[in-house]
Amino acid sequence: MPSIVESLSKFLNLEKERGFKNTAIIGGLHKVVPYWENEARNMAIPADIIQSVTDLLEEYSSAEIGRRQDIIQELNIVMMGVPTPPPQENRPQQVKRPVPPVQTTPLPPKPVETRPDVPQRAQETVQPPTPAPYSPPKPPQAPAVLVKKETPTPRRATPGSRLPDSVTPVTLNAPLTVINGIGDETSKKLRNLNLYTLKDLLYNFPRDYHDFSQAKTINRIMFGDQLTVIGTIQSIHARDARSGKVSIIEAVIGDTTGNLRITWFNRRFLLNQYHPGDQVSVSGVIKQYLGRLMMDSPEIEPLEADNLSTNRISPVYPLTAGITQKFMRRIMKQTVDFNARRVADYLPEPVRLDANLAPLWNALLQVHFPDTQEDLDDARRRIAFDEIFLLQMGVLR
Repeated sequence: MPSIVESLSKFLNLEKERGFKNTAIIGGLHKVVPYWENEARNMAIPADIIQSVTDLLEEYSSAEIGRRQDIIQELNIVMMGVPTPPPQENRPQQVKRPVPPVQTTPLPPKPVETRPDVPQRAQETVQPPTPAPYSPPKPPQAPAVLVKKETPTPRRATPGSRLPDSVTPVTLNAPLTVINGIGDETSKKLRNLNLYTLKDLLYNFPRDYHDFSQAKTINRIMFGDQLTVIGTIQSIHARDARSGKVSIIEAVIGDTTGNLRITWFNRRFLLNQYHPGDQVSVSGVIKQYLGRLMMDSPEIEPLEADNLSTNRISPVYPLTAGITQKFMRRIMKQTVDFNARRVADYLPEPVRLDANLAPLWNALLQVHFPDTQEDLDDARRRIAFDEIFLLQMGVLR
């Protein structure tokens, strides 16, 4: 990673630790823009990445704290697209060739003086052994290592996977670990659903929907209704079933018109989250027990929370072991709100309007968390169009 990226990452981490108060650099985070831009150009970093980083740094000082958190996250994602120089050990090294030996002319042997009293054999000159020709030493060979090639995990084809690279922003190729609450272990679990990047999440469409948007007062509910009830917890406690193997959580919520009994199984943690007097919204199907209306294992959320699972048309996503529906809805909401508007629409405006299609970014928003049934229908029509249109273009190519 280039040193300027490492330096900026340190500033961003320090800013995050200090609560996004713009105190990591004296005078504000925007003071680093001229230096960073100059160094980035010298290192031949792509111009679009330089422009994105500088714009976000300039915006940071005047942004509110909530927006500053998004800017820090976006900067970290953008900098992941900075090309990394090859490591030192991977660069080609110059091989030194052995120097050939210097050829020298041997001196003639000195004449041996003969003596008449010495036999002729003893007077012969003893020739030194001829030296072997020079050969450079061979470098030691490393033992052969068998490398097992990993078979890539098959990826699910989606309309987004068929979009050209020019339409897909760099940030959407970031790994899922950039999302708050997703670590390495959770990321491994999400791979079972073929979810590897933010783009995969964006095109991870719900398999079904629950329409909890029609809230009623308790005195108006009827058997078989699928709805949301808003009220105050009157009581909540746990008891063991007769078998002793199952714990039952019982609660009673009420509004100005009446009370409603609710039960959950093996969810004792609810006793620590909810207490009498808390205002909540519960969503589920109205059932009947001993002649009384009740809800069995409904979704429950505090009334002041951003109701992702209740009081709306709620998406239902495919799950895997260790991933709950509420967790999936939370990370999907964060991903869609932050990234849907970044997807460029490949359809020209006249063509889109002539076909009466919703903008792509709005379709991605509404297909995950629709405001109304009509918005959901428009979004699904646009997604279906993209699926068939891109498929036909691929066949023609």
